[in-house]
Amino acid sequence: MDAERTARMAALAATAGPVWAESHDGSALQTFLKEIGCHGVDAVLVTRQVVGCSLGEAQEMFLTAPCRAEELAPSEPTAAGGTPLGPVVRGKARSSAT
Repeated sequence: MDAERTARMAALAATAGPVWAESHDGSALQTFLKEIGCHGVDAVLVTRQVVGCSLGEAQEMFLTAPCRAEELAPSEPTAAGGTPLGPVVRGKARSSAT
C-alpha cells in the first residue's frame, strides 16, 4: 500500500474509532464508514484497524452489515453505453435480441 493510502486509512480509522468505542456494533461502524465514503477493501481494512480483529472477522462485519446489501448486490451486465443485456445464463450475458 502506498504512503498516501496508508495515511488515508489511518485518518479514517481515527475518525471511526469513537463510533466503535461507543457501540461495539459492527453494523453501526459499517454505516458510519459508508456515510463518510469508505467502501470495499478500504472499509474492511479500516474495520480491521479500528476493531483490532482478523481480516476474516473484518470481512464478515463488512459483508453482513445491512447497509452494505445494496453495494454487494449483483448487478445486471450492461453493454457499452450502459444498455442492460438481460439475464446471465451460465456466466454469459444473454442479449435481449436473441
